[in-house]
Amino acid sequence: MALLSLARDNVPAWAKIELHLHQPRRGWFGLGRLRCEWCSERWGRFGCYFRQTAARAFVLNASTAQLREAMTAGRITRDDLHLRRRSRRSGAHRRKPSPHPVGPGPLAECLVLAEALA
Repeated sequence: MALLSLARDNVPAWAKIELHLHQPRRGWFGLGRLRCEWCSERWGRFGCYFRQTAARAFVLNASTAQLREAMTAGRITRDDLHLRRRSRRSGAHRRKPSPHPVGPGPLAECLVLAEALA
């Protein structure tokens, strides 16, 4: 009965922790490019990769009150609200072409040789 009366937070805890840890900082004595304070990756429009993932999970699972509170606290920005899952329109994985040309393998050569001898 106690479990039913407790408030349940839909936002995963790891997302909140990642948003707190991954913050921008200037590299090279404060004169360089922006980098992540925790993982030292380059800081882009949406932050580092791990912050993007955490912000995406936070935005998808948070209530409007939680989103409003996070925006006023500065943990997420207006750009983070537009993050969507990355998916290809075709739904298929993109594969690199093989460096080796596609052709008959050694087994096919043996079959051709067997037919020639018969």
